[in-house]
Amino acid sequence: MADALSQHMKMLLESGQHSDFKIRCGESVLQVHRAVICQSKVLSVAFSRNFKNKEGLTDEINLSANDPKAVEFMVDYFYSGSYEWVRAHHVASPDDDVPLLDANIYVIADQFIVDTLQDSARNKFENGLKAVWNSDVFIHTVNTMWASYEYRPLYGIIEQVIAKHLGELLSNTDAESLISRGLAEGLFSKNLLYQVLRDKNNQIRTKLDQFTLMKSQADMLKAQNDALKAVIKSCHNKVTTAQASIGGKDLRNNNKLYRYYRAMEEVEEELGGYS
Repeated sequence: MADALSQHMKMLLESGQHSDFKIRCGESVLQVHRAVICQSKVLSVAFSRNFKNKEGLTDEINLSANDPKAVEFMVDYFYSGSYEWVRAHHVASPDDDVPLLDANIYVIADQFIVDTLQDSARNKFENGLKAVWNSDVFIHTVNTMWASYEYRPLYGIIEQVIAKHLGELLSNTDAESLISRGLAEGLFSKNLLYQVLRDKNNQIRTKLDQFTLMKSQADMLKAQNDALKAVIKSCHNKVTTAQASIGGKDLRNNNKLYRYYRAMEEVEEELGGYS
């Protein structure tokens, strides 16, 4: 029975049969039925008060200012009653920004007061945003939503996700820029603001400690290198003195001294000479 009714409702929407109202959204015109779309409290009140649009028409509403996908989603929801079914119908590929679609559905459900749709959209948005926190989709979604106050009721969810993964996000250049924007525009609560500043300070301290350690290691290596150069120079001087003491004769006649001298030269070449 339920399946038959569901199929009948979908047929009414697709065919426009017996429709008595139009929803215009850009180039798209949806033929709908007042008795179905009055699930919206806003439309229900409007219909009971002899609805007229800005042009004085009683059988049409223009929602071109809204996201077209969200409008179609809401209408499909009126006729199917299933958020999951409609969502699967509207998400074309895994590359779609699904959290942003859920956010847009929340906005239009809030605008037309469709409580069940609004609750479902909020839950789906929250779960979806948590799932993509470590991706470009997260950054794009949040940047888009921060650009419009119509998404403000969902900002708390964004803040929760950022707070949970703050350390990892601050280590990502794009995500760090996103968080810096949130700080600059005053979009965070005092608690998150404190957490961001604390974590940024900890990151600076960690980098400073790493730099100090690297500098210490570099100084140690330089000291060792300088000491080795001094030893080589001393050995070289001894060899030179020894060479002079045998009257400038070819050191190759003295195998032991010659091997010693060549060893010093090889080490000297490895170190790039000495000053």
